[in-house]
Amino acid sequence: MSTEETEVTPVVVQDMPVQIDQNSEAPLLQMAIQSGASIDTIERMVALHERSMAAQAKTDFFDSLSAFQKNCPLIERGDDGHNCKYAKLEHIVHKIRNNMAEAGLSHRFEHATEGGAISVCCVITHVSGHSEKTSMSAPADDSGKKNPIQALGSSVTYLQRYTLCGALGIVIGGIDNDGGTPDELVSDKQIILMRELLDESDMTEKEFLHLAKIKALADLPENLFDRACKRIKDGEKK
Repeated sequence: MSTEETEVTPVVVQDMPVQIDQNSEAPLLQMAIQSGASIDTIERMVALHERSMAAQAKTDFFDSLSAFQKNCPLIERGDDGHNCKYAKLEHIVHKIRNNMAEAGLSHRFEHATEGGAISVCCVITHVSGHSEKTSMSAPADDSGKKNPIQALGSSVTYLQRYTLCGALGIVIGGIDNDGGTPDELVSDKQIILMRELLDESDMTEKEFLHLAKIKALADLPENLFDRACKRIKDGEKK
């Protein structure tokens, strides 16, 4: 009994640009493999699928970020620091946690040290898989009587707050005096000048103190003096 051998000629898919629906790549890839498509063609189809998925994930990320920013609650500087008002990291996270979850967003932090500087990177990730990063660096905060570990932790927390707000586009309410150095407050001469400006403006000293979140003009950080004078001159009460 003789057996006839049948020669099978593989069908090679012609190399040409292919537009593929995002949800149809798997069946097309299976058809290409079964048809004997070349490895090069299959690899290009896989790469096209990956680029399509990445582009859609990026679009979904920014759509969700926009929705989050639209519904993000106002966050005020309600915590007392040394000669300043600020918003603690845990209070910021508590305020935005539900809005982030509704938008399909989450956050995490990456840390590194190099040459005495501390670097913190805030990573915002969408459920689709796309992520965006915001990084900041600073030296250890050795002000006061902090030990080395406390100095490191203080800077890390500070950078976490700022990178999280920067990555999400959050603006904290009130005058930003969180960065003022405790020992660098306004001088007596600057206090006199601010009082003269207040006398000439529609803003009272009490209104300015409320705006700046300070108890007295002497508590204003020196690095905010110019901004404070401008606000007084412009009569900004919000």
